[in-house]
Amino acid sequence: MIKTSDFFKRKIIIILLLLIVIIALIFTIKKNKDHSIEFYVLEDSVRLQDLEKMDYDALYKSIKNKVEPVLTEEDIVGYDTKNKIFILKEELREKRLEFYDGEDNKALIYGGSVYLGTAKKEKMVSGGFIIVIDDKVFCGGTIELGFASSYLPQSYIIKDVKEGLMLYTVIDNIDEKLDEASLIKALKDMAKEVRNW
Repeated sequence: MIKTSDFFKRKIIIILLLLIVIIALIFTIKKNKDHSIEFYVLEDSVRLQDLEKMDYDALYKSIKNKVEPVLTEEDIVGYDTKNKIFILKEELREKRLEFYDGEDNKALIYGGSVYLGTAKKEKMVSGGFIIVIDDKVFCGGTIELGFASSYLPQSYIIKDVKEGLMLYTVIDNIDEKLDEASLIKALKDMAKEVRNW
């Protein structure tokens, strides 16, 4: 026969364990909602040369309540730090394959980004982007131009790759300006994959 005091001790232990689990869940949910990652597309009327010297902080402040982001943290499953690739959800990657008629090795002759909604098969596309983390500009630059262009932007360039969106540049030492630590912290806090392949 179980003693009454043992019965109450077990009940108290069970209640305490349940409280700990509930508190941990609340903390995890709150932690995941504390961060945001947003991708904005700039109008294609912006001159490419202007994107190189643009004040992206001022531009973001002017558009943040007027323009919706085209991608958010909900669309991102991870980040590859070595190759600077935002790994996107499978559904988005499938849309890219559909755009290329199922052939993953096709490249856009005219530029643009399927993931950012700027790709066109029939005309030259140009434009810019801004990536914002927790309401602070992470970086901005040019959406990759196609083979039909000889212009080489002197800013960050974003392009579609099989896994998602890749950042790259042709400028030396520009990576020193990226605050990848804030990106990695936000992704880890949101339980997203961060890898260095």
